[in-house]
Amino acid sequence: MRHIPFLLRAGAAVVAVSALQAASASADPGGTTPTPTGFNKYLVYMAESSAAPGESTLGMDPATVNYFQSHVMGRTPAQIAADKTAAKEFFFDRFGLDFRSTQADAMGQEMIPGAMFTGFYQSPQVNYRAYTISGESVPASGWEVRDGGWAVMLTQETVVHGAFGGPDGKTLPAGAMLVYGNYNIRVEKPGNQSSRRPHPQPEPIVMHYQSFTPIVADANGNIGFICDLFHPVWGVGRARGVVQGGSIRSVLSFPPGRS
Repeated sequence: MRHIPFLLRAGAAVVAVSALQAASASADPGGTTPTPTGFNKYLVYMAESSAAPGESTLGMDPATVNYFQSHVMGRTPAQIAADKTAAKEFFFDRFGLDFRSTQADAMGQEMIPGAMFTGFYQSPQVNYRAYTISGESVPASGWEVRDGGWAVMLTQETVVHGAFGGPDGKTLPAGAMLVYGNYNIRVEKPGNQSSRRPHPQPEPIVMHYQSFTPIVADANGNIGFICDLFHPVWGVGRARGVVQGGSIRSVLSFPPGRS
């Protein structure tokens, strides 16, 4: 697994500084960030990992994967199985990688020549947090982003087809990764101090994401990612981010009219 820097360091990097400046400048005096004209929603995530150098920050063992799926996402075993099946269908349709009939080993991993399918859950040590969400008053400490799902990692250079590679295929290097998962943002709002009744815990903000393009490191180990996003109210959007060492910067936007 040493050839998969994104999974072992799960770190992060610098997306557009101008986008982050715009996020800060757009907040009104009351602290609620307005939604930019021409968009349904936008968010900014950042992370600075506190993990020790070389420490894995992405859990792929069955217990950790099940914790994310059952505890964080609140899925039943049948719903987890359905989500896993949907992920395999996506990897086949989008990239032509067929895990539809493979079975998991004791570590929860499934293999085909040149590629591995696994579940994952990003460690809280990554400190991945949403600092800007339009329409919300997010505190300076941000809101925790729980990030997990299913991934395919290429164990050798591979030609992929599907909608991405087409009939002629596109060659991806060993270490490239494809993802299908969920962002689950823990919304933390202050309780009503004047009321004797407990303040109800806000519902998390949940959205689905899937790879628009493969996640591939450049010669310096920096990683860019582009994922399609799906939210029941905001519609279809896209996340664009950069990973560099132990840092992540990501901007998510939901323009109107996308399907």
